[in-house]
Amino acid sequence: MPFSFPIKLVIRGLIFIVAVGLGLGSPAKASLALSGSRSTFGESIVAVTSVAAAGRPRLTRLALSPDETSATLKVEVALKMRSFPELQARVAAGELIPAAEMEAKYFPTQADHDRVLLWLQSQGLTITRTDPNRLAIFATGSIETLSNAFEVTFGRVSTAAGEVTSAVTAPTLPTELSSAVVGIHGLQPHLKSRVLTAPGTLLQANAASSGFLPSQILSTYNATNLNLTGAGQTIAIYALAFPKASDLTAFWNLASVSQTINNVQQVSVAGGPASSPSSGFLQEAALDTEWAGAIAPGATLRIYAANENDLADNDEILQQVYADLPTQPNLHVLNICIGGNELEIDKDYLIIEAQYMANLASAGVTVLSASGDSGAYANGVLQTTYPTSDLSVTGVGGTTLTLSPTGAVASETGWSLSGGGISQVFSRPPWQTGTGVPSGSSRLVPDVAAVADPNTGAAYVYNGKQSVVGGTSLATPIWAGFCALINQSRHTAGQAALGFLNPKLYPLNGTAALRGITSGNNGAYSAGAGYNLVTG
Repeated sequence: MPFSFPIKLVIRGLIFIVAVGLGLGSPAKASLALSGSRSTFGESIVAVTSVAAAGRPRLTRLALSPDETSATLKVEVALKMRSFPELQARVAAGELIPAAEMEAKYFPTQADHDRVLLWLQSQGLTITRTDPNRLAIFATGSIETLSNAFEVTFGRVSTAAGEVTSAVTAPTLPTELSSAVVGIHGLQPHLKSRVLTAPGTLLQANAASSGFLPSQILSTYNATNLNLTGAGQTIAIYALAFPKASDLTAFWNLASVSQTINNVQQVSVAGGPASSPSSGFLQEAALDTEWAGAIAPGATLRIYAANENDLADNDEILQQVYADLPTQPNLHVLNICIGGNELEIDKDYLIIEAQYMANLASAGVTVLSASGDSGAYANGVLQTTYPTSDLSVTGVGGTTLTLSPTGAVASETGWSLSGGGISQVFSRPPWQTGTGVPSGSSRLVPDVAAVADPNTGAAYVYNGKQSVVGGTSLATPIWAGFCALINQSRHTAGQAALGFLNPKLYPLNGTAALRGITSGNNGAYSAGAGYNLVTG
């Protein structure tokens, strides 16, 4: 199921665009001669109709008020990497690719980048960010300006969170530019990212349990007495909010770990989080930081946070992590517990994200993503979550763990809400083989798992209150911490960091290096010997 780049041509009259400014506002006279033909990016949006359906966005009106058309919106115009299938194949083989080689072989060309940038400026858009890898151009403009530039119709779209101005027709670009572009993202702000945790599992009080502590989890997974703390390693945390320092300190004191607030770094991306972030994103940021920091108490925790209300800002996080690697040479792990459902995201955006993930993996970053807490079904549809299903990402599922009074593992089974299944977008990667891997041609998720069931749960502090937490959003930072411990050990042995984990992981399928989870199901799939679609 390889990606394709469908293009529809619409012939229009001849135009000649004269623009000034190349780069971020530096004046330079230039011209761009274009024919009148346009290419439609039909897969850069998700269809919206006026038909009411439970839980689905609905078009309420097309007529916009002057205030609505003058409101600003940020968009991301993503450029195609060169020889991307070749890059994905090398990443799938576990290769690390030097930045100079990425520049020479895979990043979009400077000429293509500058032509697109010049055209965006000529349309009245303000360029807010570009990067040396030229994977995307971020720009802002009014709804009216964006409508004219991309020949797109906006309307008011109703969602469970309220009404928002969003694109309801596909954008177009001049044909001469379209071959260099993957897609245009951000035109539909009603398609917000979410925490990959089902409602109720992130903060679920449980009177029968005070929740597992990090020491118990380290013992459960044979990670004690290793003389490893993650020292010298940095874990990046993808976030849309910053956690309270007091919550972090309170949890680490509760857990009796040596992690301190001095090891926490906050990176505001594109202006940082919203002034009042949603509670789910605040909780997620606290959970990820608390548990990754407790499993690897010697590691630096670098929190990258952007605005939840701006879709393009989310990708600026991925660009910023990559941009920081030269000055953060010990940053080898990225924890992501925010995303969406694979079939509810526009297809062009999945390609855009795939480029970012392969780019990070090529530089030796292990990207871990929660598989979600809706079992095999999301919104009643059999589907996987994203970015979990990406070919360059390690998806983390969940288990139900029971310990004996002495702390030994009494049982560990597949959690009933562990996200897992068969991708309907991505093809089967070459490393996904071995015992239990079903036949087929599609990517399977998850790849690994850890404790997630909130009915036993784990300890957690939010807003000064100790609670019991669950979900694959717990399992993922646990794995992030484990990877930091492994990378510390590899560094001591003179070895490179893990990088993309899966090519190293699947050869261990069926060996004593991994604990097999052989019982439990997630609604459509059952755990079993070797690989399974519940726990990986």
